[in-house]
Amino acid sequence: MDTSYKEFTYRKPILSDAPRLATLLKAVYIHTYALEGVTTEFVEFTNEQFSEENLIKMMDSEEADFLVALYKENPIGIVKIEYNKTTPIENITATKLDKLYVLNHFHGKGIGFQLHTKIEAIAKAKGEKEMWLWVYYKNEQAITFYEKQNYRSIGMADFTVKQNSYPNHILLKQL
Repeated sequence: MDTSYKEFTYRKPILSDAPRLATLLKAVYIHTYALEGVTTEFVEFTNEQFSEENLIKMMDSEEADFLVALYKENPIGIVKIEYNKTTPIENITATKLDKLYVLNHFHGKGIGFQLHTKIEAIAKAKGEKEMWLWVYYKNEQAITFYEKQNYRSIGMADFTVKQNSYPNHILLKQL
């Protein structure tokens, strides 16, 4: 696929984006985390977490901000931050980078960097001083990306999905 950074646009999502964003979120999540296939647990988790209704509720919330990356007016990436969230270790309350998902076909084109840079600017404009996130310990591509964005590990915590737990790094950045 031959694309140029000039072909990508960024904006806040609108309610009519919800069906496409739900599909994008599910696709990226399963591609990234279903390392042993699509289990019943993954189906239940993704259907619940990434439902259109959940997205619409989150988009309406003043406790979060979103941006969407588009190619030919179609969503290819999304970033979401939530304010005043406490880390699972060290009890630091700060802005949480909750989602930064880019479709695999668009990796390496600067979209994740642009989404991150733009959402970070929104957080800074609101006076936020720190941002933190979970990242699965096997997701080396994401870990490398976040290290390049000046995040540092403050420890490990388990992220629980239904009855299973998955080790994650907790990363923190000063804004």
